Amino acid sequence: DLDRFSESDFYCEQRWRNAYENSKYVGEKIIRAWAINTDRQFTIFRPSILIGSEDGSTPTFDAYYNFLHPVYMVAKKMRKMCLNRMEVDGIKIQDDWINIPLVVRISSTSTLNLIPTDWVARTMTELMEIPSKNKTFHLVHPSPQKVLDILKQSLHTLKVCGIKVVEDDESYKRECVSQSRFINRLQKSMEVVHKHYVPYTTNEPNFEMKAPQNVLGQQYQAPPHISEEYLRRLLTYAIDSDWGKNISSKQALT
Repeated sequence: DLDRFSESDFYCEQRWRNAYENSKYVGEKIIRAWAINTDRQFTIFRPSILIGSEDGSTPTFDAYYNFLHPVYMVAKKMRKMCLNRMEVDGIKIQDDWINIPLVVRISSTSTLNLIPTDWVARTMTELMEIPSKNKTFHLVHPSPQKVLDILKQSLHTLKVCGIKVVEDDESYKRECVSQSRFINRLQKSMEVVHKHYVPYTTNEPNFEMKAPQNVLGQQYQAPPHISEEYLRRLLTYAIDSDWGKNISSKQALT
């Protein structure tokens, strides 16, 4: 596991968190071999975790959205169940907020490199206008937020509180054992999705990005800050579109 990964790094005996990451490595390996064998030039783009455009819109709802969707769905169902009661098995509603005693595994120090799709598309387009010279470009955020801060800000938009954060599997298991049977059923339904994201929420290397700035010079524009207001726009769009169900195929293509 690397703490820092630069644009000049390729294979550093790193481990892949899933088949998708491995496929990206294999694809890049094929391109590099092709360039050597055919005496061609290549350009490699390595974007980090893509999220919606700066206006909050998005045609897809994976990654960041997929992690928060089960939390949103549990809160939505519990709000209906608690409609005429203030508390159900430890779940409390006060004003617009719902307190649900669930648990998630998140590092208190690790960051999550979220990057807007429109910034990536704009920067990539500018770089593609420059002749290939066997360069690799990281298209990442130079100042990624901590995973914990992203979660807190996102839950604030969803008006969900009471979720406990732990940093390791043992602590997670202890918290789950202490839950009521009903809360544990909710926990297991959320875990179906969350277990796939634990490698991202508990550890992420720092991705250096220097090549786009060096190549584009004054033309380079830094990505926007991943602020709480921006995350609110993303989640508001997700909720209003019912996580993409209310988006037409025409809208998804624009």
